[in-house]
Amino acid sequence: MKRALCAAIARNMETVAVASPGNVFIFMPETDYSLWSVGCGLFEMAIARQRSVDSQDPKL
Repeated sequence: MKRALCAAIARNMETVAVASPGNVFIFMPETDYSLWSVGCGLFEMAIARQRSVDSQDPKL
């Protein structure tokens, strides 16, 4: 998936930005889920922790 993504980015940069694919450098550092945002600025780990708390709530 990463190879396909990088190839698509390079193709699009050539088409849209008229950049040579050889001049496109893509850096994708590996991160754990605690650094991910899933929308509205919410972090994945905060959501997972809330689900864990919610699952222990007898009202649910």
